[in-house]
Amino acid sequence: MKRAVFIWILWSNLGCGAVESPSLPMWAAPPEEAGNFTLERYELGDTSCDDARATWTPDHGRLLAGTTGLVSLDGQQTLHHPDPVYDLVSLTRGGVLMATPLGFKVYDHGVHDSPLEDSLNGRGIRRFRKGAEALWMVGDSGLYRWTENQLEQISDIPAYRVDVAEEDQVLIHRTAGNPLLIQRSETGLETAAIPLPGGSQQMTPGPDGRLHARHRDGWWLSLQPFNGESAWHRTTLSSNLETPEDELWVLARDSVNNGLWAVTAQHIVYMTASATTVMPLPNSFRPNMRADVDAYGSLWLACAEPGKLIRVGGPADESVTWNGRIAAFNNANCIRCHDGTGGARNLSRLEHWRDQIDLIVDAVNSQRMPQDGKSLVGGTPSLLTLWQEGGMKE
Repeated sequence: MKRAVFIWILWSNLGCGAVESPSLPMWAAPPEEAGNFTLERYELGDTSCDDARATWTPDHGRLLAGTTGLVSLDGQQTLHHPDPVYDLVSLTRGGVLMATPLGFKVYDHGVHDSPLEDSLNGRGIRRFRKGAEALWMVGDSGLYRWTENQLEQISDIPAYRVDVAEEDQVLIHRTAGNPLLIQRSETGLETAAIPLPGGSQQMTPGPDGRLHARHRDGWWLSLQPFNGESAWHRTTLSSNLETPEDELWVLARDSVNNGLWAVTAQHIVYMTASATTVMPLPNSFRPNMRADVDAYGSLWLACAEPGKLIRVGGPADESVTWNGRIAAFNNANCIRCHDGTGGARNLSRLEHWRDQIDLIVDAVNSQRMPQDGKSLVGGTPSLLTLWQEGGMKE
C-alpha cells in the first residue's frame, strides 16, 4: 500500500496536471535496438524523399526539413519555419543553420537571419557539410569555407555537393565533370579530378584518405589515390571475408568522426580507420533510398522504407551522455510539461535530471508517460539507467 501511494504521489508531481497533452510525433514505431545500432522510424508526411533533410541536436531534438519547412520530429509536431529549406546543419555553439529561398536562417528557439546572409546573399549556396573545424558550403558560385570569424571562397567551380575528406581536403561534386578533390596547403590550392568508375554516380571519401564508390552493377569499390593505387578494387568488410560485398546501395560520409556509412543488400556498415561495425539489413529496407549524415554522426535514410525517414544511430550512440541521447529523450518526452513554466517539476536542465533521476526512472518504468499514457519515444527506461550508472555525464 505504501508503494502504491508513493507511485501516485510521484505521478502527480511528474505529470502535466491540467495541461492538455499535445499529439505525439511523427514517430512510426518505438526505437529498435540492433546490436551497436539504434533504428528510429518517422513518417515523412508531405516531405519527399529527395527533399528531406534531417538532423538532431541536444537543444532541439530531431528536426526534419524540406519543401514543407522545418518540423520537429520529437514531442509535439511543431512547424518551426513554414518556408522551404534546401539544407540544414547543426552549429557548434547551438542552433541550426538553414539555406532557404529567403536566404540563410538560424533556428534556435525561433528563426533569425544568419550572419552569413550579408556575405553570401545571391550566391546560390544550397548545400553544407560540417568538418571538425569548419563548415564547407557549395553552390552555383563555388566552394566556401566558414569558421566563426572568417568566410573564405576556395574555388569558383559550381558544385551541388561537398564531402570533407580531411580538414583541409574536400571532394566536390561538380555540376559538370568528374568529382574534384581539392587540397588546401601553405603553398596554395591543389586539385585532382577523380574519374567515376564504371558509370558510378556516387563517390564518397572514407577513413585514411580512401575513396569509395558504387559501380553501375552495384559493386562497392574503393581506391587510395595517394598511395600509388591506380585501379579501383571491390571492397570486403574485413580481412576474414574473402567474398566482396554484393550490391552496394548508398554511401554517406561522417566527416566529423572520420567515418563512413554504407548500406548494402546485406548489411548496414559503419567504418572508421580502426574498426568496422556491421548489422544485418532489416528485411523491410528497399534499395531506392537517399542517405545523409548529420553533424553528430547519425545516418538518416529517406525512403529506405516507403514513406519513412529512418535515423540510424551507430557506435557514437553507445556513449550515453546528456548532450547525446538523454537531452534528446527529454525533448521528445518530458519538456512539453516540465519546462519550468508550469506547476510540474522542472526538468529543463542537466542539473535537474541529476537531482531527480531516480524519480524519473520510476515514473517512466512502464514505457509510458505517467500522466497521459503516451508511449516513450527516443529511448527506454534502460537508456536512462545506463546513463545513471555511467555517472550521468554531460
